Amino acid sequence: MLDGLVNCAGILKTLPFQFTNADSLTEVMNVNIIAPTLLSAQLVKKKKLAKNSSIVFISSISRNACVAAGNTIYSASKAAVNGLMKNMALDLASKGIRVNCVNPAMVETHILDADTISTKQIEEEKKRYPLKRYVQPVEIAYAVIYLLSDASQWITGINIIMDGGYTLI
Repeated sequence: MLDGLVNCAGILKTLPFQFTNADSLTEVMNVNIIAPTLLSAQLVKKKKLAKNSSIVFISSISRNACVAAGNTIYSASKAAVNGLMKNMALDLASKGIRVNCVNPAMVETHILDADTISTKQIEEEKKRYPLKRYVQPVEIAYAVIYLLSDASQWITGINIIMDGGYTLI
């Protein structure tokens, strides 16, 4: 019996909207929304989640709080995650299963080490955040731990926005 589930897998496919195609759309949607939906549904159906358990999704502020050129498919998939979370929270409340979501902005990971953007460009981008930095993976983990813990036992159907104040401006 599981006390918690974290749906964290995700991929980004940067592609201008006019070049959207079935393969790219399918690839991103399969990873970002279809797989976590089906996994969660099977765990609930097979009664593998304990009463008072918690499901946490990792989404993004790209879902609808901000947009970026070429992120149409990614943003759509993350908006779907947030819609799924809200409806699951309502559907599963009677079973004592809480469902919530963490929505980070840009995360400081090795993906930034790719040569697609310069260190100078990254530092300039960080200045757009009121806290002048990107979120650290461990900070996202802290939010997830909170949502999995008994400290949040009265919380369901919420989005924790982790954006260093980005969406304030």
